[in-house]
Amino acid sequence: MKLAIWASAALVTFSPLASEAVQLTALYTPLTSTTWKVDLTLSNNDPTLVSPSNPGGVVSEFTVFFPFARYTHLSSLAAPAAWDALVIQPDSSPSDGYVDYLVGAAAAPLGIGQSLGGLSIGFTYSGAVAPGALTYTVVDPTTFATLFQGQAVVVPEPEASALLLLGLLGLGAWVWRQPARRPAKGSF
Repeated sequence: MKLAIWASAALVTFSPLASEAVQLTALYTPLTSTTWKVDLTLSNNDPTLVSPSNPGGVVSEFTVFFPFARYTHLSSLAAPAAWDALVIQPDSSPSDGYVDYLVGAAAAPLGIGQSLGGLSIGFTYSGAVAPGALTYTVVDPTTFATLFQGQAVVVPEPEASALLLLGLLGLGAWVWRQPARRPAKGSF
């Protein structure tokens, strides 16, 4: 029974998060002890983005924010050829840094049911633990109105997932092997 509880906890840990209408996934890779790379994928699953100013419900511009307290030296490492990246560094005023992606005039924007990958951002990170979820917005490029705002879903590294699963299995085996505790004679 105890092992079944640990197995179900592991399944909950690895189950996918609820899908957002427009979802940004982030896969972090450490390059040095303080330098990181994040690979981003944006998926447009939101028919509610359709509006008078956005009749096709497409994503033509989105922005990913990097809190000033922990992120510095932002750089766009890769972006699809049709998308332009504008990098604004965090500063001490305090202002978050951000990377804004805008589809080029000759390219098609991201339609409903489509995903955009190939976005990589390098940065220096000063946090005590690994970087976490980033805030992002989808913006109407003509009115600059926010069409959608969310938090990026962090995809765990395969090594971290395997280590967590191994730890849960080891803990489950240890609990399972423990002898049953019985009350001492004469106690209630």
